[in-house]
Amino acid sequence: MPSPAVAAAFDAPRCDGTTSRDPATGDGDVDNLLSVFGGRLAAYNAGGVVPLYDSSGYATGAYPPLCGVRYVASAGGPVSEWMFCTDLKSHVCGDTDEDGNLTEGSTPVDPLEKKATNPPPHRRPGEGHRLPGPARPLL
Repeated sequence: MPSPAVAAAFDAPRCDGTTSRDPATGDGDVDNLLSVFGGRLAAYNAGGVVPLYDSSGYATGAYPPLCGVRYVASAGGPVSEWMFCTDLKSHVCGDTDEDGNLTEGSTPVDPLEKKATNPPPHRRPGEGHRLPGPARPLL
């Protein structure tokens, strides 16, 4: 988590790649999906991952993967990367209200949390934080 806590709203970096619509144009109750404010800022300052937008650039009725931002100490600030997150009912966890809180329909829900039972990420050396691309042919 950032120390000291971030006091003012900020725009998160975009995830790698392109979307069919610009997430900075907003969706639903949020004017700019890159903006980390209100409940989003509180979750970021608590060390959580903040869902921003889906692979098409939307947040309302989003489909995985989602672009999420979190504080990374070694980077010295926010890092955005693609992620998969769902709730207990297998709904995507990207809907946000006008106050920056995650919602299920019109009901606010708790911020995302990492569970002790989450499997570690499976990455090959050198892949970093990117989604794996198409398989490379063996020579």
